[in-house]
Order: sequence, then C-alpha cells, then structure tokens
Amino acid sequence: MGLPKSHRDLRKAIRTFYKKYLKAIEVWVMEKGPVTIGCINTQVVVTILKEFLPGSWKRSEEGHESTQESESVKEEDDIPSEVYELLQELVTKVETEFQDPWDFLKKRQAKKPSLPDLNAVKYDKPIFKVEYLKRPKAPKEPKEPKEPKELKKEEKHSEPPKKKRKLQECYIPNLMTPEFRSKDPSEMGFKTHFKSRYLPIELQKEQQRQEQLFQSNESKAHFIRKKQSALNIKRCCGVTYVVPSESEQVGVSDSFSPLPPLAFQVGTLERIVPEEERSYYSQVSRVYIKELFNSSGLIRCTIQNNYGEHELKEMVLGNSEEGQEIFFEEISELWRVLGKDSFVVLHFQMDSHNLLQPAVPGKRGNILIGFLVKKGLCGTKSVKRCLNLEELATDPLNMYAYQLRTELYLTKAMWEMADSHTKKLLCSFIAEFEVFIQGMLPRWNSLREKVYEQKKMEPRKGILFLSKKCNCVPEALHTTPEGTWTQSSTEVKLITSTCPTCKEATMHTDYNFENGITKLLESKQPPNVFYLINTRDSFSYDLKVKETLLKVNGRKVTKKEYFFDKKDIPNNFKEYERHREGNWVRVGITTYSGFFSQEELNNLEELARNTENDFKKGRFITNTAQPTYGAGGHIKRTKFFFGSRYMWTACQLAERQSKVAAGVRVDVSPTPKWMKEGIEEPLVEAGIIEKDFINSIAMNIYHDGKEGLAQHFDDAVRFKQPIYTVKLGSDSRLSFGSQFYGYLNGAFCIPCPRGVVCVMEECSYAANAAKHCVRPCDLTGRSITLILRQIHPFMMEEALKYDEQVDLPTWFSCLSIDEEAVSYSKQKELEAKRLLNGSTEIEETMEYL
Repeated sequence: MGLPKSHRDLRKAIRTFYKKYLKAIEVWVMEKGPVTIGCINTQVVVTILKEFLPGSWKRSEEGHESTQESESVKEEDDIPSEVYELLQELVTKVETEFQDPWDFLKKRQAKKPSLPDLNAVKYDKPIFKVEYLKRPKAPKEPKEPKEPKELKKEEKHSEPPKKKRKLQECYIPNLMTPEFRSKDPSEMGFKTHFKSRYLPIELQKEQQRQEQLFQSNESKAHFIRKKQSALNIKRCCGVTYVVPSESEQVGVSDSFSPLPPLAFQVGTLERIVPEEERSYYSQVSRVYIKELFNSSGLIRCTIQNNYGEHELKEMVLGNSEEGQEIFFEEISELWRVLGKDSFVVLHFQMDSHNLLQPAVPGKRGNILIGFLVKKGLCGTKSVKRCLNLEELATDPLNMYAYQLRTELYLTKAMWEMADSHTKKLLCSFIAEFEVFIQGMLPRWNSLREKVYEQKKMEPRKGILFLSKKCNCVPEALHTTPEGTWTQSSTEVKLITSTCPTCKEATMHTDYNFENGITKLLESKQPPNVFYLINTRDSFSYDLKVKETLLKVNGRKVTKKEYFFDKKDIPNNFKEYERHREGNWVRVGITTYSGFFSQEELNNLEELARNTENDFKKGRFITNTAQPTYGAGGHIKRTKFFFGSRYMWTACQLAERQSKVAAGVRVDVSPTPKWMKEGIEEPLVEAGIIEKDFINSIAMNIYHDGKEGLAQHFDDAVRFKQPIYTVKLGSDSRLSFGSQFYGYLNGAFCIPCPRGVVCVMEECSYAANAAKHCVRPCDLTGRSITLILRQIHPFMMEEALKYDEQVDLPTWFSCLSIDEEAVSYSKQKELEAKRLLNGSTEIEETMEYL
C-alpha cells in the first residue's frame, strides 16, 4: 500500500485496499468476523481469518499436497518465499497453541496490566518494521552495445547515477495529547452551537429556561428538588382515586406479574378551589374538623404494618384485608399507632346528606384518610422549618426522619359524580386537616423522645378495641361509643360496657397500646422525628382516550389518542388552542395495539436475545452496546445504538469535544437486518412511519425489570420528531413530568403493553414540555424498548466529518500490539474521569476495562 504522507493519504489507501480485497466478503464479516484493518505507526496491518487468505497462504488440511503443487500456486500468486514461510510458521503456532479461537482473547483479557500514566502513552517508535521483499529475478541476457548518442546526453550519462528513492519513515502522532485535545472544536472547523428555526428546539429551550428560573428561586431547597422536571405542578395533600392495573401481560413468555394499580391525585386546594374562594372554604373546613374530631364519638381506624405503595393501592381498591381495627376517642393519640412502614386509615362515610360521618364497626368507609409512614433521608433545614425548630450552623445537610404523608382516597366514580361544591369542600378539608396534623407534630415528637428516655409508656385513655362483635348493634348508627350502643335523639351515647341483650362485652380500652412504639422502647438510638412530605406516588392527570379501530394488512389494530380535559390542563401548556379538539386538548401521544402478531413478537424477542449474545461475544464495535451495572456487577440495563449514537453519560459528556455535532457519533455498528425488515419496513408500509425517515435505531434492554430510565427529553437539537418506540417483553408505562429522580409526582402516564407502537408527535406537549421516563415500579420483568428516530441530516454530516478528521486518525495513532498499551476509547474515558474529578493524575485503582 505504500507509506502515507498524510491522514488523507492513509484513508485513501485504506479505502482502496478495502474495495479491492475485502468488499467481496463484507456480508461474511458482518455475520461472523472478525476482520480488522488497523495501523501501527507507519504500518498498515490487516487481520484476516485464514479462510480468506490467498490460496498459497492456506495450509492444506489433508497435509498431503505435493511440494510441486504448492510451488506452482506460489508462482501463480507471486508471493515472496520469506513471507510464505513466516506465515506458515505463525499459523502452525496458533493452531497448536489455541484450539479454540476465543482462547487467545481470553488469555489476553486475563492479563490485567496496571494502567500507565495517560501522558506517558506514546508510540514514537515503530514496534516492528515490515520490509517489502521482492522475489529475485533471473539474470537478463546481455544486450548489444548501442551507438553513442549526442554530446548533451553523454554528459548527462557521465553524471553519477541517482539512487532510488527509499521509503521514508513517517509516524502518526498520538493525538490524545492534552495540547490536541484541549483545542476549541470551533477552531478546528466544527460547530458546537446550533441555531435552528425548528420549533421543537425552541419549545424545549423554553422549558429549560423555566426550570432554571424555578431552581434560582428555590436555591435553598433540598438537593433532590434540583432534579425536578420543567413541569411545575405544585404537589401537596389532596384527593386521590386508585384505578385497577391495565396490565395483563398477554403473550409474555415468562411469568411476569401485572403492573401495580395507578393512583391519580385529581384534586388539591390550589387546583380546584379558585383563589378568591379559598378563604371561605378553608374557614368552613376548620369548623368541620373541630366538630368532627372533638366530639364524644369514636373514629374507626385500621392499621397495616410493613406496607408499601403497591399494598396501599390494593387496600384502597378493596383487594386486600383492612388490617387491625381500633377506635380513637381523641385524634391526638394517633402517634401511638404510627410506626415505620405502617399505613393507618381513618374510615368515613359520605352520602347525599352528610359530607363525612365516622364509619360503623366492621364496615369499610367510602372516604379514607390515609397516613403512610416511611423512613427516609430529608433536608435538615426543611425538617426544622416544618417543625419550627431552631436551625444551627453545625446541622448536617441531611437527616433521617419518619416521612408522614396524608391523603384523602375515594373511588373514581364518586369523584366524577360529585358536583363542584363537593369537590371544593373535599379539597379544602384535606388541606386544612394536614395543617391540623402539622400543628400536633412537635408534641408527638416530644412524646416519642420522652418514651425513648424513660423506656416506658404512660397509661392513657383514648384507644379502644372491638373485642367481640355483637349482633345486637344497630347497623344504622354512624358513630361508635366506648361500650355498647343505644340511640337517644340524634346522638349516640355510652350506656354500659356490655350489651344489655346478650350481656357480652363488645369493647375494651387498651391503656398501653404500643403498635407504633414497640421498636422505640427497644431502640438504642434516639427516635426519628415525624415530618410531613409533599411527594406522592401518583399522577395529576387521568387522560382521556379516543379509540379507533383500523384494518392493517388484514389485521385489526386499535389506535389510541390521548387528551387533556380543556378545563384541567398543565399550567405550562402554551398555545394549547391549536391542539384543541372540542372539549379535549391533544397531548401528543398515539399508540397502536395489535400491529404485530404473537408469533411475530416471539420472533422479534428471540432476535433481540441473539443480538444481546452477539454483544457478549464481542461482535459489535465497542460503543454499540453500553451496559449499566448494579450491585455485585450484574448488568441491569443495556443500551444498544445502531447507525449512530449520542453521548449521554456524565463521563461521555465530560469529554473535551463532546459538544461537536451535539454529541452525535457514528462509531457504532450498522443496524441489524432484523430491525429493518421486521419492524421499520412494516411500519413504513402501514403508513405509520414516513419512508426513509429513520436513520438511527436504539434498543434498551431492561434485564430484570428493576432498573428504569431516568427522565429526559429526546433532544430536538439532535432528533427530528416524531419519535417511534416498539415494546417487547414485559408490559411497561411511559411516565411524563415526574419529579425526584423520576419516581414520584408524575403528570400523566401512557400504558405500553407488549407489542404496542407508541408515537410521540412533532411539536407536541408530550415531546417538548414534559420530560419522560420509565419508572422501576412500572416494570415487573425483562423488557425491551426499540426507539426509531431520525437524527438531523446536518448533524449526521457533522458527526461523519468529526469521525473522519478526528476520531479515525486518533484511533489509528493509539493502536499497538503492546499488551500494556491503552486503547483509544479507554484513554478518552480516563481523560473524562480526570476532568470530572478535577484531577491531573489518573487514579491507579480505576477498574481496567
């Protein structure tokens, strides 16, 4: 090939060699490989399997070919004998020493050399030198002397003959030097800022500006509040209903459980009650709370321990037992039953004549006020301000507390049937009730501290048990006294501790009830304080759905379009009128169910497994697959990029030139055939995807269903909308507008069962105004998501330019056969980690990849 004088010559030589010798085996290379072309300093090295060596380079498997045949082949191929003998020796050594082709790689990977200093990784001298050998030619017969020529030519011949030009040694410098890497990409001819009139870019930038403004106003907020999305929905206690899970896990090969039920907080004081009416409704609620909890009647309460969000929703739906039943004389004694991971429910009854009345014994109320207690890490300043405690300069940033959450639960039908006045009363009632509980928290924390110090509980009256149910109890009564029941006028009063009819005890008082403080009495650590929180595992908007039945290729497909109610839309929904369709406002999400048959889905899932296995065998370019590891080194999620990729991790974004082409890179493997023929082309034929629109496909594999996807935008600077996704494996949900690492306080969610095709529409609210994520609780098993997108053509051109002018030459400059050499990708990773840590030295303990 000759020795190149510049990078352009090098690339030109490689392309020429590829077209001439390796183009014919491209298909085989993609399926089996590996065939690589590289460069070590000035030498171009081609590593190719023996099957594709020229005929005379192959050793006969039978081993009985004649020497004459071999010599004849060698003459035909015109291969130097020295090269032939050397190659035969190498092939023999490899075959005898490594029976399995992968043994060679395993033995090399088993050696984990210590990492050298990044600045010391230089290849200034060639490791070996390839000489061009020529077969000695037979001596030529002497020619007859010619007659002398003109004098001028004789003088030229009289000069000493010129020596033939030797190939000069030239080297490709290691471009991973700080001097080269620290150059401004704009000085190298690359774009780092992209100004475009593409509307989604402006929409997303507007949301980022709102988020920055919110964070600047909340500069003293707890650190996790900095992670909130741009969707500014204020969350507090409110009215919530729970709906059964839509997940059925149809056709899933493994036995995955359905997804948990969904909770929707549809009513809060700020959202339902107009500002000019809040004062009135708040005053009415305060009077009602005083009469309800200061009367002589008892409040029915049920207690469940070791409860989580899933169990809470099942209990609210009535799918699980209520738990231990007790009765309160005074709500101030509620602290005695509040323990870690407990769910305490107060039961009330609402009808057409009464807003809230205490439920009778053994009867579940249709209005539930729940208290969920979780131990968690909170901001010290936030806790002290909530409890009116003095803040000290020595206070730690965070502290553990018992996070107490109050919420009013009812059924979806009750909320939809309620009139506006009732909704306002319920929302103002629960808001004032939380204020009522907030005022008791300092006393509750003081009592817990006293119990911890004295290691005993003072006897107090206030908690009663129904020791035995009595059939003589009137069912129509709304309140429960201490003992048995008689009705006098409209009030229920205590008469005796036994039933006058059957003479059996029905109630008794427990003066030392310790459900919430058992561990406190045994603890050696001071108790954690109670602290009200405003996070909810619920969504704010229960979307309206418009269903349309389509017939695609003889198959029934259900098209679902999602809408907001025009009277209840997010406060950051700008210019919603152009998305309005009657009384509904378009969200910007459309799904297609039933597009793929069960047989097709099974085949696609099997091909996805094969792709994953190819990654494990090293059959893809390095950056094609990017796994995420959990505790113990297990792979939790793997992101595959085909056709092109984008930089997304903190380490990748810390690279010096990560802003070039907005982080888009083309150093990945091409899209597998099964993705194009099995997914993209059928969707194009059905008219769901525009022809030639897709130029990049990503695949996310959630291996065990315990690792979700953090909230994010599909960056409009990189991607042209719409965005298409196809779900395989376990059912899942796509959540929008979530906060606190994407787990809580969501705006709305889209069900994504197995086989669904989801379209995020161009210029829509869903694509540009609310970040989306996949919550871990919305996965119950192995799940696969394929994302089909178009990277802007001008961005792809910039990425290709960067690959040719920077990445390719730098990769060549870092190649070496030295086992202790550091690869190009590893050097970039080490450089980025140094920049992240603000260090000038490489950590010696960094795991070698």
